[in-house]
This record gives sequence, C-alpha cells and structure tokens, in this order.
Amino acid sequence: EEYAPDLGSVARAVFGAAYDIEAHSGGIYDDRAEEVAAQVANVAREFDARHRVLSAASGEEKWRDARQALAVVHQACSLRIAGHGPGFRDEAMAGNAEWIAGSAFPREKVVLWAHNAHVRTEGEPKSMGAFLRERFGRQLYVVGYAFRRGGLRAKGPEGGTAADVKMFDAPPSPEGSGDAVLSGAGLPVFFLNLASVPPDGALGRWLAEPHLFHSVGASWFADDPDANLEPGTLAKRYDGLIFVEEAHAAWPL
Repeated sequence: EEYAPDLGSVARAVFGAAYDIEAHSGGIYDDRAEEVAAQVANVAREFDARHRVLSAASGEEKWRDARQALAVVHQACSLRIAGHGPGFRDEAMAGNAEWIAGSAFPREKVVLWAHNAHVRTEGEPKSMGAFLRERFGRQLYVVGYAFRRGGLRAKGPEGGTAADVKMFDAPPSPEGSGDAVLSGAGLPVFFLNLASVPPDGALGRWLAEPHLFHSVGASWFADDPDANLEPGTLAKRYDGLIFVEEAHAAWPL
C-alpha cells in the first residue's frame, strides 16, 4: 500500500480472505483454500515482477521480509487444501527456518524451539528436523526432551472434541519404558550428548533400540495414559537429549 497502492489494494482483499479461512475454519481443510492460495500466488508473482522498482523504493530488507510474509500466507492457505497432510506443514516450517538461517540471519547461529515431533530427524510423516538435516547436515544439532512424570498444560479431549487448555498431572511412565530407564540414572535433570555415545557399548545399543516415551502435543488423554506414550529410537531422532524427572506446567502470562 505504501510503495505500490494498486497491488496493495489487491493484496489486502486476498489477505482478508486468507485470514477468514484461518479464523473461521471448522476443521483442518477448507473448500475455499485452493482458490485463495492461487490468488496469493498471483500477488506473489506480481510482487516478484516489481522487485527492482519496489526494493529501490523501500530498501531490499523490507522487500525481502514482505516477500517471505507472502510465502507464509500461501503456506497457511495451502495447508487447508484437502490432501495436504501433516508432512506439508513440516516441510513449510523447514523452508521458513532455512530462510531465517540463509536470508534473515546469514552466518549466525540460530536456535529453533519446537515439539519433539517436529525437530526429530526420523519417523513418519517426514518432520521439519528431517528436512533440515538434509539441508544442513551436521551443522544442525537436534535436542530432544523427555520426562518421567509431572505437570503440564494441554487440551483434554472430551466427548471426541478438544476442550480448553488446562492443567494435568502426568503419572510416571510405566516400568520398562524409555522414560523409566532414563529415570533410573537417579538424576533430577541431565543432558546426554547422544552423538558422543559409543554405539557398541550397552548405552549405545539401548539408544539404538525403540522404547516408549511420553509424547505430549496439544492434547493430553487423562483417561488413557497409554495414549500419551509413543515409541521412538533416541539415537535416530536426536543428537542430544534433555531429561527431566519431574516436569512442571507452564503458566500463562
């Protein structure tokens, strides 16, 4: 609107439609998403065509950031198109992280915080961590998180639907689970550099095998503790691991 009013008015209408999908969608997919995503792509093409003129007026940094904002809006719409599964989201997040590391903060160290399921480097669907490993190799160091018991904040499904976020107490992971074995170290909190563990030792062999761990995302199944456990192989998923014996729930600001 400041540097190309004609394109700005078009973009405002398109972004309004995209926001409406995000704000009012009753589920993951939306019948309007494909059309709106195409409209966002048209704005992006025109934006690219005017790169030289717009960046000369605004400065390259403003143009760069606005272009990435366009990409994120397109991702948000595309995520709502039927057939785009959870792997699409992780691929988009990986692309955004790559943009941050390569364009916004080149030659800087970047710390990215996300759920275990997103940072892990193996498993299905393909995760953000797996995409970033392909791009950055061992420049990327992935840290996972595990805990034995404690408090947490999550949505508790009630009657098949997600209820409001509230506090829950997570009972201790069952004996024999990965969390329980790590708890056996007798340390309330520790960091394990998985990348340095000899693979032929007892610990290395254990890390290379699948075990059950707490996996808490948006939801916590208070009536079915086993539903909060998921198998995973630590040596394949992470380069390092933070273990906490007793977790504590976050408090809202």
